[in-house]
Amino acid sequence: MNELPKNWAMIFALCTQWQGPLTAADGLSESELDALDEELGQPLPALVRAWYGAVGKCGRLNGPDAQLHLTPYTQLEITSLWEDLEGENLAGEEADYPRRLVLYDENQYLYSWVILETDLSLPDPPLYIEDADGVLGTDYLLLPSTSCFSDFAAQALAFELVSRANNTIDLQTPEPLADAARLFSPVADDPLVYPQALRFWFTDGIIAATMDDTWFCAEALSDESKVRFEARLKEKR
Repeated sequence: MNELPKNWAMIFALCTQWQGPLTAADGLSESELDALDEELGQPLPALVRAWYGAVGKCGRLNGPDAQLHLTPYTQLEITSLWEDLEGENLAGEEADYPRRLVLYDENQYLYSWVILETDLSLPDPPLYIEDADGVLGTDYLLLPSTSCFSDFAAQALAFELVSRANNTIDLQTPEPLADAARLFSPVADDPLVYPQALRFWFTDGIIAATMDDTWFCAEALSDESKVRFEARLKEKR
């Protein structure tokens, strides 16, 4: 796939400015991706393949201290939770646990973001949250997450960049929140984690996160970008 999602370009640019550019060594080569398809027994969705081709080996973003863990390419497999645990301590029947590809885990591995096997033929498939331990409310849940993998991937990388940054700023945003949000481009249209309404926004050298109706955090590339942004906020009041 030659054309990547627009929000990926924004996040990759921010990564370049904060941490240095992504290089070919940060992702899988075409031959490695082809070998991965062969091992899985079917092609990866086009944008999942593109994501691993861009950051699938990037240790500075996907190391053990990451907030959201991208499944290492060496561990990708299409299985069900029933097969993973051989049914041990699981309620119901094997048919209650669909086969899926696990792509991200919460940093304590309490729940995961997965693509269902039935959606793997889609270029940009929907993601679901698989909660095996009942932390979201019951013994086992499979919940819709974001509208598509590409939106989630952009937010996951934004989340990682913000969590590693050290120049948090205090934005004097107007109320309601929408007045400020209009100045931003969303990294993705949907919240990152269900049921929390955590969203990331990007503009003019600043990335910000909102939770429900309040700013959760904001990071600026420079003091100048903060000054420019706050001047734009005042113009909108």
